[in-house]
Amino acid sequence: MALDEKKRDIFRDFLDTKIEVMKIKVVGKDDVLFTSKVHYVEDSKIEITMNRVKGVIPNVYKKDKLDIIATLNNGQNVLFYSKVLQIEISDTSKTPSILSITWPDNYVKKQMRQDVRINSTVKVYYAEEINEDKKIDEDKQSVGYLVDISRGGGFLITSEKVIFKGKNFHLYLYLNEEEHQLETIVPCEVVVVKKIGSGKEIKYQGMAFCFKNLSKKTEETIINWIFTQQRKQLASRRKNSRQNEK
Repeated sequence: MALDEKKRDIFRDFLDTKIEVMKIKVVGKDDVLFTSKVHYVEDSKIEITMNRVKGVIPNVYKKDKLDIIATLNNGQNVLFYSKVLQIEISDTSKTPSILSITWPDNYVKKQMRQDVRINSTVKVYYAEEINEDKKIDEDKQSVGYLVDISRGGGFLITSEKVIFKGKNFHLYLYLNEEEHQLETIVPCEVVVVKKIGSGKEIKYQGMAFCFKNLSKKTEETIINWIFTQQRKQLASRRKNSRQNEK
C-alpha cells in the first residue's frame, strides 16, 4: 500500500531537506552494510549514493530489499524499507555508485537512542578541561576503555577519575580502520554513572555519555567505523557458528 498524499509530502520533505545520512542493510545479507546519502528525488523513484567499502562495491542487486535507517538533522531516525530498481556502477572509488530505489509504502520515526550500537574495546583519554591549544594536558588526563559506541554516544569504563552525571568532559577519540580514520577531541556529557562489579572493592566504574556538537564529518566517520566493526563482528560470529557445527 503506497503512502497517502500527506505522508508522501512529509517524506518528500525529509528527502529534500532533512536527511543527513542513511544506514542501509540488505535484507537477507547481514554482511552487506553501507552508508548513503540522497542523490536525487523523482515522483517515481529515489536515487541514493552507494560508496565502496574497503574498495569493493557492496553486494547489492536489482530487486534486493533494503532496510534503511535515515538520520534527520534534528537527531531523529526514520525507518523504512525499499527495493532496488536500478544500479549505476561507478568506475572509480572517488565517485559513488547510484541506486534507484522505490518510494516506501510506509515509514516510522524513532528517537536517536534507537541508533545502531556496537560493543567495542577502544582505549581513550579524557579530561574535564582542554588547554588553549584545544588539547588535553597529559598530567590532567584519565584513561578508560570505550566498550560501547553509537552515533550518539557510548559507555566508558575506567579505574581512574569519574565525571559525575550531568557534567561535561572532553574525550580524545582515535579510531583507525583503513578507510575510516579519526583522531579528534569530542565534547561529551555524562548521562549515567555506574559501578562495575560487586563486593566491597569496586575497582571500575562506568560512564554512559552522549556526544555534543559533533561536526558532520566526525559524525559520518563514526558511523562508517561502526558499520565496519559491525561487519567484522557478524563475520566472526558466522565463522564461529560454522566451526561449532563441525
